Amino acid sequence: MRILQPSRSRTCKMSRLSNFHRGKRKKKLVLLTETLTLVRPGLAFIHGDHSFLEGEMAAKRKKKAKKKVAKRRGAKKKATKRKATKRKATKRKATKKKAKRKATKKKATKRRVAKKKKKATKRKAAKRKVTKKKKKKVAKKKKKVAKKKKKVAKKKKKVAKKKKATKKKAQKKKSKRKPNPAFMRPMQPDAALAAVVGSTPIPRTEITKRLWIYIKKNDLQDSKNRRMINGDAALRAVFGGKSQVSMFEMTKLVSRHMS
Repeated sequence: MRILQPSRSRTCKMSRLSNFHRGKRKKKLVLLTETLTLVRPGLAFIHGDHSFLEGEMAAKRKKKAKKKVAKRRGAKKKATKRKATKRKATKRKATKKKAKRKATKKKATKRRVAKKKKKATKRKAAKRKVTKKKKKKVAKKKKKVAKKKKKVAKKKKKVAKKKKATKKKAQKKKSKRKPNPAFMRPMQPDAALAAVVGSTPIPRTEITKRLWIYIKKNDLQDSKNRRMINGDAALRAVFGGKSQVSMFEMTKLVSRHMS
């Protein structure tokens, strides 16, 4: 048996072998181990024995397999998380869309209701206007009818009054009014009154008639106030020296000059 110590060239070859282990090239490694005797610092191996190298490679493979499984699991977990987050996001979006749709539907329904209300109010206003116009027309017609009725009533009243007047006239013509015997008694005028009326005895009514005939002949009635009578020379003696006298005062003054 030969004990070998490590050299620089052999250590370089070992590093190359480790590179081959990482690259998973099994056949080449087996061939190299058969030709070379590998030695670690502080250890000696029999030429041709490479069982330690195979065990180390198997452990490395196991570690790599475990890492791969862990990576796959992590990737799966991440994928599931991403899917869950995506689902949540899609659900949120769907809920937001539903809420928006509901809001838009509510707004549309509100607008429709508002439009319907406006239309109803417009119809009501139009109906009210039509009813008002009809009422005004009916009121005008009623007023016209009332006016016509009033006119007819006035005409009837006038006709009735005329009929009554004609009846009264007929009655007057038929039955003449009998004068009071006191007024019909002949009165003797004095000298002052006799100058206007005459000296013969006459009833009071006849004296007043003759007085008025004298006033109208001589135009003694006042032009501005027709109730007042202006006295001339003959009438001043009757009026007691007054130049102007009212009608009512004249009757009193004339009655003094009768006996």
